[in-house]
Formats: sequence, C-alpha cells, structure tokens
Amino acid sequence: MAHLLEEEEICVPDSTTFDVSLMICLIRNLKSISQPINGFDELPLPVETTPGADLARIKWFRNILAHPHKMAAVDFNTAWSNLSDAVSRLGGQPMNQECQELKVKILDQSNQEIMLEIKQSQEKIKELRQTVDILGTEHSEVTENLRKLQVSHSTLQTEHTEVTELLKDPIPWNIRGQIKEELETWTEDDKMFIETNGAKRESPIFIACYKGHVKVVELLLKHEADCNIKWRGLTPLDIARRENHTNIVHLLQKIEII
Repeated sequence: MAHLLEEEEICVPDSTTFDVSLMICLIRNLKSISQPINGFDELPLPVETTPGADLARIKWFRNILAHPHKMAAVDFNTAWSNLSDAVSRLGGQPMNQECQELKVKILDQSNQEIMLEIKQSQEKIKELRQTVDILGTEHSEVTENLRKLQVSHSTLQTEHTEVTELLKDPIPWNIRGQIKEELETWTEDDKMFIETNGAKRESPIFIACYKGHVKVVELLLKHEADCNIKWRGLTPLDIARRENHTNIVHLLQKIEII
C-alpha cells in the first residue's frame, strides 16, 4: 500500500476533485506529523505553528468556508489570514506568493463559465429588449395604419353615399348648376305661363309636361308632336325639368337622342 502511494504519477491538480480532508487524513497517518494539542479535529491555538497544527487549521477553515452560502466579510478575512499563514509556513515563500495572488485572482474555470453564461444571458436580454422595442414600434405603426384605414373607409362611405344620391338624380351632375340657375329664372315664367290660355290651347305638350301627365306626353309623341317648339324660350323638356317630372324628362331626352 505504501509502495503504491509513494509511486510517482504524473497528474494535473484539479480543484474540482481536490479533497482537503482526505489529503490531511493521509498525511497525518502516513508521515510522522505531531498532533496539535486539541487534535486534528479542532482549531489549533494561535501559538501553535507546527506542521500538524497548520494542517488541522487548514482542515478546520476548509469546513467553515465550504458549507455556508453566505459569510460576513470580517469572518472571511479572518479565515483567509489564518489559511494563508498556514499555507505559507508549510510551502514557503512560493506558496505565500500564490496566496497573495489568489486573493485577487480571477475566479476559477467553473465560475468563469458561469460568468460567461451570465454575459450571454445579458446579451440575450438586450436582444429581447431590442425586439420588444421593435415590436412596440411596429405595433404603433400598425395602429396608425389601422386608424388611417378607418378614416379612409369612412371617407369612402361618405363618397359612396354622395355618388348614390347623384345616380338617383336624372339630371347629370355636371349641368346641375346651370339648371339651377335656369330654374330660378323660370320661377316667374311659371305664373305667366299658367295665365296664358292661348298657349295652353295651342301647345298641348306644354300642358302635359307642366302637369306631369306621362301618358298624355307618350300619346302626343306617338302622334309626332313637335318637341322643339318654344314658349318664351322654353321647350317642353325645359318645362318637365323645371317641374321635376323625371319620367317625362326621360321620354323627351330619348326623342332628342333619336
């Protein structure tokens, strides 16, 4: 057994598999190490600086540091001071220098991996925030576009209503202004026309257009009544338009087209 333990092997120290308690147990049983006053399982007195006391001191503080999740800064500094002094006495100046460097050294590989994961997580969070900002902007744009579409739809509905009303009117919209002016001029002529009995006798189509008698107008047109005769500058079509007899207007317009 001793032969196997003393046989030299090439190995690389690894903190993840480094068992301090086992190491101290082996050393104190295989080598002639003097036991501290209170044994290897208690914290040695400050005045004890023998190799055995320092090994017991390392074991004690290892157990103190390994288990709790949190530790006060004062307690940590006390433990670090005792451990670094013990390691320096056991290993000499090189180990003392190592202890000084370790106190400010970057974390070991496992912690570096954790830090790398944290950094990557922070970058992902940053990307997610940027994505959220972009989505927020796009949502605002979509909302604005929807509002514009609603306004456009409302405008189209209004225009559709106006066009529908225009299509109901037998008089073309582009000459409505002109007809309106003519209607205002004809208002006074209406009274004069009614009072002229001679005009009634001589022009039956005028009377039919004025009264809105569609059947009479159809009959007169069938017998080739003159649609181009005028009274005070007005034709039968003008009279029908003025009185808003749309059916007669359509009949007379067909005659004009023919």
